[in-house]
Amino acid sequence: MGSVVQAQLNVSGGNGSYTYQVSGNLPTGLVMTEDGRLEGRVTQVGTYNFTITVTDGNGQSASFTYEIVVEPMRIFVPVIMRVAP
Repeated sequence: MGSVVQAQLNVSGGNGSYTYQVSGNLPTGLVMTEDGRLEGRVTQVGTYNFTITVTDGNGQSASFTYEIVVEPMRIFVPVIMRVAP
């Protein structure tokens, strides 16, 4: 949580002009850009399920379903124990 996300979705085949559509719930703070990038800063803990559909210039499409689990950041504090003389 709180991390910046920048991920480019890549597709191949079909007619090279692609559109991307998201259905379901992206993690709060993330957006899908028109050119197939997921970007933003995740701000809410939770489990998010969504489907991305890619359509080419001929109207052919493919869909992929994803699940992202966002957990709170963990802070580790070192503990030093010393034996008394």
